Amino acid sequence: PVHAARLTYEAMRVGAPARRLAKSLQPLAGRCDARLVYAYADHASALAADSGPRLLQVADEMEQIGALRYATEAAAYAADAFAREGRQDSARQAAARCRALNARGHGAVLPAMSELDNNAVMLTPRESQLVQLASQGLSNADIAERLVLSVRTVESHLYRAMQKLGVSDHHKL
Repeated sequence: PVHAARLTYEAMRVGAPARRLAKSLQPLAGRCDARLVYAYADHASALAADSGPRLLQVADEMEQIGALRYATEAAAYAADAFAREGRQDSARQAAARCRALNARGHGAVLPAMSELDNNAVMLTPRESQLVQLASQGLSNADIAERLVLSVRTVESHLYRAMQKLGVSDHHKL
């Protein structure tokens, strides 16, 4: 059951419908005592329900097991779920949790994280543009010059974006 559960879970990670796979993972979890298989089933079930709180519980569960990549993904999906519900504070907290887990793990950008900052924390198009430029190492003055904006406008937009992203330093963008 462990190998079957892993293959089923990996299928979900690459885009197979969570609802269908959750139904397959539950019986597999019942046939073994591996905590990770139970966590796979919980993740699929929470993802199928689009439940931010349950996805955060899965992130905690995966973290305790030591599966930081899976914990990171669960937190990213939680941020997306909260954002879809209009729960921006919860989305920001889940996004921050995702980034913290990712930093503790492998630090790679996972597909589940690809829209994390834009969707989970609802950056405006201008904020996204400025964050992207700042993350490339450009100063506020350089960004202002490139986009024909005042430095004050750039500072203002970046300040709001940093608040939304839970970042306190321009260099951490």
